[in-house]
Amino acid sequence: MDPDLSGGTRTAPGVRKRYGMGGAVLAARSRCPILPVAHNAGEFWPRRGFLKRPGTVQVVFGPLIASEGRSPQELNWMTETWIETTMTRIGRAARAAARPADE
Repeated sequence: MDPDLSGGTRTAPGVRKRYGMGGAVLAARSRCPILPVAHNAGEFWPRRGFLKRPGTVQVVFGPLIASEGRSPQELNWMTETWIETTMTRIGRAARAAARPADE
């Protein structure tokens, strides 16, 4: 399958991969909004690992991104920016919560 048309995939925490354009093209052509979603499942469910570690997966739904009048490239950039910014925030909050109280 063309990687530009495939769906999302988990990546290792802190690793960024190129965002495919398929969803952005579909949204632009249909004029349907995009609902960005960020989660930290990669912290507990490694991409190529069989074993899953216990923990709480945080899922954050973003604001709808209107597609009407926007190019697929702009939509992809807006979605990627929101997701990556949110992933940084999720990671920071998880690291702070994991620190012992006496630090």
